[in-house]
Amino acid sequence: MHNTITYPDKSCQPRCYIVALNLVSEKAELTFLDALGLSYKPVEGRHNNEKERAYLIVLDDCREFTKSPDHSIINHITKTCGQECALYLDNQRQAYFLYPDGRLELQGTFKTTSKQFALSEIGYTFDASTGLYYIISPVSTKNNIVNPALHGQYCHCDDCIEEKTNF
Repeated sequence: MHNTITYPDKSCQPRCYIVALNLVSEKAELTFLDALGLSYKPVEGRHNNEKERAYLIVLDDCREFTKSPDHSIINHITKTCGQECALYLDNQRQAYFLYPDGRLELQGTFKTTSKQFALSEIGYTFDASTGLYYIISPVSTKNNIVNPALHGQYCHCDDCIEEKTNF
C-alpha cells in the first residue's frame, strides 16, 4: 500500500473503497492515484463476470463514527474515469455501490471466501498480497433480500444456506 497510514485510536474511522479505473495502462492508473495523494493497494476485481484491475483505496480523515463520510474524492474518480460506481466498505464490512451522484446502494456483507467459491461468482475481489478472495454476501432478513441480483444458485445468505441444508 502506498502512503502507509497508522490509526492512532479507536475514534478513527478510515473509509475503504474498491475502484476500477480502466485507464489505458496500469502505469497510468498508478500515476493518477499518486497524483491525488491517495493510499491504495492494487487488487484484482471481477464485476459482472468481467476481470479488471482495481484498487483498494483507504481514506483516513479520522472522522468520528457518528459523522457521515465524505465520498467526494471517490465520486470525482468515478466521474473522471467514466465508471458506473465504486464499492464502499463501511466499518461493519457492509458493501455499498457508491454512484458518482453520491447515492449509496447496499449490496451485502464483504466476506472472505475460498478461491473455488469466488471464481463461481459473477463478482469478487482478489488481494494477491494476502492470497485472499472476497465476495459480497447478500444481506437477508428472512425472505427480504436486499439485492435480489446477487441472490441465486451460489448465494450463501442465511436464507439460502437454510434452504440448502433443509432438504
